[in-house]
Amino acid sequence: MEGLSGPDTAAKMLTQARPQEDISQCPIIAITGYRDEKYKLAAKEAGMSDFLTKPVRQAELLMLLRKWLQNKNASGTASIERELGEMRYDETLLIEFRTAMPDKFSAYIESVLADMNQSILQLKSAIDDKNFDSIHDAAHALASSSGQVGALKFSKMTRDIENLAHKTSGYKQIQQRYEHLEKEMQDVKTWLYGFKS
Repeated sequence: MEGLSGPDTAAKMLTQARPQEDISQCPIIAITGYRDEKYKLAAKEAGMSDFLTKPVRQAELLMLLRKWLQNKNASGTASIERELGEMRYDETLLIEFRTAMPDKFSAYIESVLADMNQSILQLKSAIDDKNFDSIHDAAHALASSSGQVGALKFSKMTRDIENLAHKTSGYKQIQQRYEHLEKEMQDVKTWLYGFKS
């Protein structure tokens, strides 16, 4: 709305909704140029569900939509899943980083791979120990680091494991998904090393 900030607009929308309109389940995603914690806090307090920092990348937007629309709209989520399924990697972030800081790019890739290797070992150990909290934490770390470099399929696979860790009945599925994750990890390493050279 003209003259209002994003958080102010969200707060106004939520308070002015007609009684017959239940918009409490409707995700509100800010797309903003602000990167500071103060803005994030204001957005959260105003009722915004999430936010993206400009410039927005298609893969990030699709992943956020998938996150917030899951179980809300099967047909919309299915469309997003198809779109994401076709995107194994998003090279945008890596290209931008390599262009902006070519002298630090190689070290960045090595750092991300080291983090991913450590997290996948922690995940394997947590699965062996049937420690669901540690499974969740390791999968979350993997999803985050792989998402930062645009390894979309790997990130989605780890998010699936992260979500399954909330259900102790999902242990067998976690084991099965981990086997596929190990194979995908090798592909991600190859892809990143190819980018590095």
